Amino acid sequence: MADAIRAFTARHPAVAIDVFPLRWWERDAPLRDGRADVGYLRHPFDDTGLRTVPIGHETKVACLPVTHPLAGRPALTSADLDGEPVLDVRTRRTSSLEEKFELIASGQGIALVPLSVAGSYSRPGLVYLSVTDAPPVGTCLAAPEGNCTGLVRDFLDLATAIPRRPANAPQPSSGLRVAGVVAGEVAPPQAEEQHRHDAGQAAADDRRGG
Repeated sequence: MADAIRAFTARHPAVAIDVFPLRWWERDAPLRDGRADVGYLRHPFDDTGLRTVPIGHETKVACLPVTHPLAGRPALTSADLDGEPVLDVRTRRTSSLEEKFELIASGQGIALVPLSVAGSYSRPGLVYLSVTDAPPVGTCLAAPEGNCTGLVRDFLDLATAIPRRPANAPQPSSGLRVAGVVAGEVAPPQAEEQHRHDAGQAAADDRRGG
């Protein structure tokens, strides 16, 4: 999203954009209560009344303490995680990834997180292992259906075009208030339906400057 925001700002320099993290349980709430105009979210979430634009997929990896019996394996399967204590909103709500990872490092449980999160939160005491049969997590942009005009529409068009744009292509203009995922957690694949409320995301609120 950084590329989209930079291009957006170049086209609409008078529009300021604020990016803010969401708690796991907020999910699409900022799009419904007016705090954000656009969301960059991970599935699953309630998309009723929202226009969603698929962006891509993220691989999930298992986050384990280094002392875990499975920590030395090169990769895992879903069956390997059967019966493992999972830190999610149903078992232990945490206020931040740092808190969750501290609990994992101390042996209080495990979590499955998107690969981007693993790359951003490398620390002693934790290992990340691929889960070979885990389905990918879909990512998308989302905006209220009644607010997909003007700056919002421009941003959606810009953000979806950037991954396919050649490096020497001209930058399109765009602007609006945006929401986006910066970090997250998901349930083990064998309990996907039961753990649908555990995901990390972030929101951005932009406002006109001047």
